[in-house]
Amino acid sequence: MKKWRFGLLIFFLIVLSYHTLSAEDITLTTYYPAPYGKFKMVEVVEVAGDGGDLIVEDDFTAGGGTMLQVNTTANSVVLQANTIDLMDTGGGVSVSQDLSVGNNATVLGNLIVGSATGTSTISLNGGQIHPDIAEYIRADGCEGGDVVVIDPDNDDAVIKSYAPYDATVAGIISQNPVFKIGDPESGKPLALAGRVMCNATTEGGPIKRGDILVTSSKAGYAMKADPAKLQYGMALGKALSELSEGEGAVLILVKVN
Repeated sequence: MKKWRFGLLIFFLIVLSYHTLSAEDITLTTYYPAPYGKFKMVEVVEVAGDGGDLIVEDDFTAGGGTMLQVNTTANSVVLQANTIDLMDTGGGVSVSQDLSVGNNATVLGNLIVGSATGTSTISLNGGQIHPDIAEYIRADGCEGGDVVVIDPDNDDAVIKSYAPYDATVAGIISQNPVFKIGDPESGKPLALAGRVMCNATTEGGPIKRGDILVTSSKAGYAMKADPAKLQYGMALGKALSELSEGEGAVLILVKVN
């Protein structure tokens, strides 16, 4: 008799849980023994109704070729954990909907984006007003906004520009790139593409939007180019903002050639 009542109670609890989840977001909380757990798979097949968000709150650590797999009709998948750690090279993360990571995401292996239709993309939005792509390089004595040239005395290094119309110009040190390549400990981020703020002077005349910029006689500063003096390799980029007099900073579209 007691077993019958207990079974009926469990049945009603399952029905009540299903009804509740159909109207609310799902929260998936993982627990595991130290040092890391033995999860074979965590999978959500669907969310009843239109679905809410699937939220993983705690750290997820898996080993032994395991996989965190989410196949859901939820609006999005939000990972609020500090870390999601797949300890074995045989593991992976498979998400069929939007994936939002609130903290840093570290990929020790390859990051592959692709689909059968070839329409997959990577969108980068770090919140910066003027996003750019940069690679870390040795740049002793340089700061964000400095115009740099190839270091004549050291391999794989740059220094502040120091002469006008220098054909060894390498670019601009970025202040806050949205996409960073390399080890931050190896140097400063050299802007490879995008829009960055650049130190500038009106030594070559007032800078207007669309003007080609080159190195100036002031260390680390750009100036407007004189078309008669411009040669291949001297251009730093094109101005996207203006500077009427003196020294300051201009927004530049990086285009070294």
